[in-house]
Amino acid sequence: SIPQFPNVVVQTNELDIIKQGLVEYFAFSDTIVIYSLIDSYDGYRNVIFAVSRLLAHKEWPNLRFRIGIDYGEFYWDVEKNIYVGRALIEAHKLEKRQDWCGAAFTTAAALKVDCPELNENFLTRYDVPVKGSQLCQTESLMVIDWTKFTHKRVDREPPVWLTREYGFAIPATEEQKKIERKLANTERFHFEKCERC
Repeated sequence: SIPQFPNVVVQTNELDIIKQGLVEYFAFSDTIVIYSLIDSYDGYRNVIFAVSRLLAHKEWPNLRFRIGIDYGEFYWDVEKNIYVGRALIEAHKLEKRQDWCGAAFTTAAALKVDCPELNENFLTRYDVPVKGSQLCQTESLMVIDWTKFTHKRVDREPPVWLTREYGFAIPATEEQKKIERKLANTERFHFEKCERC
């Protein structure tokens, strides 16, 4: 997808990316935006590959991403550093609504990627934990099933990975409780879907 992301020093130009079937990306603050340069099946598939690679990165679970994917109007000017459009806003809103680490599709994006090859190999429907007034509130969304990609093997036996190996302790603050809930929701998805761990 994107070799050695995010350590790519030299950015290829748009023509090379299209020829190679890759995607483009930019980053600001703690946000990474990945977008297709071609409005076709290959472009959609390459976005899914790139996002899947982030989700199942070899540093997992030290690096966690929460991702919203939308399809629609999006305009960019790399030289002027301008990025605007409904797709960017809708993807951001979906990303913020989720209460886990994973990648979910808006309805518009899910319709674009609804094909047997992608559904069988990369995607699944899941009751995604979302933020709301009720605890354990979910929304049925199409998501990337990153458990199908190579990732660090995790034992199902207690204590779980988020408390055992990575230094998470009993949460002391409300913010820590929110973080632990997101990680627990991510772990639940992992163990429900993963055939290897």
